[in-house]
Amino acid sequence: MVVYLYLVWRNLRGNYVSDGLVGYGWWSAMAWLVGGRLGWGLANWGETGGNWWIWLEFWKYPGMNYMVAYLCWFLVTWWWVGRVDWKMWSFLEDTLVAVLILGAFGVVGFASRLGWSWNEVIYLSIIVVGGVLGMWLKVRYRSFFWYKSGKKGFVFLASNLVIFLMLGIYWLVAGKIVFGGGAVILSLISGGGLVMLGKA
Repeated sequence: MVVYLYLVWRNLRGNYVSDGLVGYGWWSAMAWLVGGRLGWGLANWGETGGNWWIWLEFWKYPGMNYMVAYLCWFLVTWWWVGRVDWKMWSFLEDTLVAVLILGAFGVVGFASRLGWSWNEVIYLSIIVVGGVLGMWLKVRYRSFFWYKSGKKGFVFLASNLVIFLMLGIYWLVAGKIVFGGGAVILSLISGGGLVMLGKA
């Protein structure tokens, strides 16, 4: 969490007001933690016997739903950017590395505590692929002859498309139909946004 807050401040301080960044960092971090934990509780409702207080006992029952955490982070980011009147796509693109690192640290921390499984290895691999793709695209996407608008937001949407598509395929193969279908839908939304942004 400290690394995430530092990266938000360091990577964005040149283009955004520092006080606003500190507030955003804390709000988005809390949205990530609370949203991810609530998502875990809802996904494991049957296993917890419907006892919501177990959701608060994270030291005894660790767990996070990273897709819900990411969606909560996105919603708070959307709200904050509208509140302070920053440019949405530019801001999302500038925060991509920080939020992917937050997700990677979360997976590593969870796996370190409960033991590594194929799930954690695959989740971490998907995050790394998304991050590497984002860094590669960041310096190249304006040179793509078919991306006529050249607007910011391309890297964020392209990384989301790849990450959610990979997660969706993995979850569908593993039989997690709800999560797999949700991830594929988010991937298609990202792809649609990519097309619209390219034509704008």
